[in-house]
Amino acid sequence: MQSQVIHIPRVTDKTILSFFGKVCELTGVDTVTISTIGFGTLGTEDLSNPSDELKQLLSKNSALIYSVGITIEGLFINYSRNGEDGSPNNAIFSKITLSHDPNSYQRKQLPDIGLILEVVELINKKLKAFSPSIELGNHAAQAKLETLHNSTLERLELLNEELISKTHEYRSALDQEFSEQRSRLDAEHSSKATMLEEIHAQKIAEIADERDSLQKQKQELDDKSNTHARREIRRDILREIKARQSVFTLTEGTNKLRKPIAAGMSLLILFFVTMTISSTWELYRQFQALDPQHLIITTVKQIAFTAGTVGSILFAIRWMNRWFELHMHSEFSLKQFELDMERASCLVETNLEWKEVKGSGMPTELLKPLSKNLFDTQQESVENLVHPADQLASALVGSASAIRLQTGDSMLEIDPKKLAKTKPVHSSAAKN
Repeated sequence: MQSQVIHIPRVTDKTILSFFGKVCELTGVDTVTISTIGFGTLGTEDLSNPSDELKQLLSKNSALIYSVGITIEGLFINYSRNGEDGSPNNAIFSKITLSHDPNSYQRKQLPDIGLILEVVELINKKLKAFSPSIELGNHAAQAKLETLHNSTLERLELLNEELISKTHEYRSALDQEFSEQRSRLDAEHSSKATMLEEIHAQKIAEIADERDSLQKQKQELDDKSNTHARREIRRDILREIKARQSVFTLTEGTNKLRKPIAAGMSLLILFFVTMTISSTWELYRQFQALDPQHLIITTVKQIAFTAGTVGSILFAIRWMNRWFELHMHSEFSLKQFELDMERASCLVETNLEWKEVKGSGMPTELLKPLSKNLFDTQQESVENLVHPADQLASALVGSASAIRLQTGDSMLEIDPKKLAKTKPVHSSAAKN
């Protein structure tokens, strides 16, 4: 029998069984053999599916296991809690023994070297293998102190494992509570969303029904007589017309457009008046001096400036009068529109009543005389404003027998009398 011993620190039952569980996963072996202190034997156990006794052992969270063994082909791995002195409860370390019997009648070969190395590496990392090279000496007090120290470390390790376990359990409980609360909130949200969707669908259906009902009522109102609405519209229009008739004025923008023209006319009249006064004074001086040549020139200037003054004043008066006439015609048109609205409303009401009683509209022969000149926009045209100079030129041209115009090297002669006899050409004649 060949064997090798690996020393490890004292560990708890959970740690050693966790190590053998890793070995089972690594090698594919399902069962191990377990014995406890006090000559107890659990026998063969499947660590992936522990028995009730093994669960009870692990619940103690202590160091009650005496030995654990597992066979991997020709290799036997055994954990023993006793140390070098053979004590079943060594305070310093435990040991793991690797055994192989090449002379066994079964002649099983060792596992693959790679698998063996992985198992040994697992022992070193999981169980913290070490070499017990400390010399304790022969002093009994030193041995007792070492035993007390290791017992204290073991209790601290157990306390640490218990704290970690409780922390893990608390964290798991919190995670479970969070998961349950989240599931509950998700369920409530889903239920509320479903309820809101149902309410929304119900509201949409109600709105659709109400829309259909309103559409039907609208259709019924359209199909019925709209006399009341028509009369209300007519009253609103007449009320607006009367409101504009009460204060019929131009807008501020239109009044502003008149100001530059009025200012220009005022300056022109002022200029001619000033020049007339100046020429009058000059004419008086020339008359005192008895200079015939200068007297004639001054007299012509006096006549021209006086004519300009009178013409400008007359043009300003006619321009202002034209504004008055346009304003008057607009006001008359608004009044005529009011009368036409009254006539049209009366005619429409009469026609509708006729249709309601007779079943057809009024005859055209009766309707045409009643609607004659209704909303006729033709009105008396306002005379175009002409400057006195233009009127004077027109009078001179009209009284002249002929007018000759020099255009370059040629002479153009126009006879006003022949132009007056000329007839206009209509559009139909032009097309022919």
